[in-house]
Amino acid sequence: MGAMDNDISENTQPSESWRMTINRDHFKKSFSSLPGWICSECQTGTMREVEGQRLVHEPPWSRDARDHEAWDPDWISEDFAVILECQNPDCAKGSVVSGTTSQQYVQLTATELDYELMLHPSNFTIAPLIFKAPNGTPDTVIYELDRAFHLFWSDTTAAANKIRNVVEAVLTQQKVKRTTLSKKNRRVRLNTHGRIKEYEAKKPEQAELLMGLKWVGNANSHVTTEDVSRDELLNVFELCEHALVEIYKPHAKQMKARAAAYTKRKGRPAPAKKRRRRRPRHKLT
Repeated sequence: MGAMDNDISENTQPSESWRMTINRDHFKKSFSSLPGWICSECQTGTMREVEGQRLVHEPPWSRDARDHEAWDPDWISEDFAVILECQNPDCAKGSVVSGTTSQQYVQLTATELDYELMLHPSNFTIAPLIFKAPNGTPDTVIYELDRAFHLFWSDTTAAANKIRNVVEAVLTQQKVKRTTLSKKNRRVRLNTHGRIKEYEAKKPEQAELLMGLKWVGNANSHVTTEDVSRDELLNVFELCEHALVEIYKPHAKQMKARAAAYTKRKGRPAPAKKRRRRRPRHKLT
């Protein structure tokens, strides 16, 4: 459990349909083979390991330990670096992923064990896309999202804290004021909480989503002895994705209105509109 409140991770677990928006198998701590991450540059291609472009380094002290009589493969300490390339030919963007390795037991038979090399990514020169922001999301918001995606691999707590920056960018783009007049008639700065309250007057449902994200950012802006778990952070990213869809994708609102209309008519089609007859125009003679 990380720095966030229990009710965020336990009582607001996303439904299975929402879990499908982020492929969690692509964001685990370790991999026997690197997955095809979505390229954040073109947002359509997959980033794949370039064959023959993997570097693994084992320091001398780890190599020397192999001479110990009790040596076991899980003593091995290595660092790795791999070049990735987007498979979209119109993009072909490259990225370098690096991290550490470990040896994991693999059960071959009932009595036979072996070891499998596992890769633990911790840094990307260009981090993969965790989710695609809806069309219409401004560049200022996407920029803050990318920073959170990058930190996901190295510092989950810092990544959670960056969510507050995403909220601030949304509020600014939505033209929510940054200052207000105090009781002494002085111009004072509104904090994130106050700005969301201002936004609430116009869009209460969307403001509620942003408020939840704001609290996540707040909770992870303080010194903590525990990091946010990756699964918990992915829950937050799913909430963030939903908030952006509600704010920037009018299609979702149209579908809600259509569903409400079907409910009102008990599923029956809308009655055909009566066409008004046009009066014939008389030519002037």
